Amino acid sequence: MFSKSQDERSPAATRGQVSVLASDLIITGVVASEGSIELHGQVDGEMAASVLTVGPDGHMKGRIQAGLVDVLGYVEGAITCSALTLRQSARLKSDVQSPRLIIESGAEVEGRFSRPAPAATAEPAPAPQTSAIPSGETAQETGEDDSLDTPAE
Repeated sequence: MFSKSQDERSPAATRGQVSVLASDLIITGVVASEGSIELHGQVDGEMAASVLTVGPDGHMKGRIQAGLVDVLGYVEGAITCSALTLRQSARLKSDVQSPRLIIESGAEVEGRFSRPAPAATAEPAPAPQTSAIPSGETAQETGEDDSLDTPAE
């Protein structure tokens, strides 16, 4: 009967398995999951997940690598992700590399944002220009003069 709209739910809640790091938890080191992580405590180190939600009380300092990142709390460090959403309560001091970015009004942001370089195309490079002489023939055989225009002595 009563349900939250899609925008009010965290991305982690919509992806199945969720690892919740409670508000009384402090971790120094690497946290990694193939699923989703909700951070309500504090991590100083690295985090990797398919979906990372930093809750309103969450505090992350270090490197983040994830598919989707949703920030409601504090993040300081480098972020590499496919989509980043900074909610109204977010505080971010970071260098971000992401092709998609959403910033809600009220979010505090400091840092640099960049898009990853597009993948190289599979088209072959054009062949270098060659002389107009058919292969196997020399300039003398074709009657062309390959000498420089220099005055006769």
